[in-house]
Amino acid sequence: MTVRITPQVRRLRVAIVVVLLAALLSWLTNGQSSPLHEYFLWHVGVPNTVGYASFPAVLFGVVVSGKAHAPSDLAFVLGFVLQWFTVGYVVGWIFIRSRS
Repeated sequence: MTVRITPQVRRLRVAIVVVLLAALLSWLTNGQSSPLHEYFLWHVGVPNTVGYASFPAVLFGVVVSGKAHAPSDLAFVLGFVLQWFTVGYVVGWIFIRSRS
């Protein structure tokens, strides 16, 4: 007896992995507790790019909280997860086709 994993489950797995990788990259480049924090203080190209890629999540946080200068952290995290989950699901949908 073999268990067959459906394409839908594979796409969900890809989406979850993309969210986790995006969170890891964001922490490594922008986190104050990151082991690379000192390096990225002087080499700002990668952290700026990661920040620009997270702009939709920041915008979501601003819209939900209604405060442009102090967006809700919870709304930002929700927007971040939604943004990268959507990206991961689309990537999974492109690369994982149904066999039926």
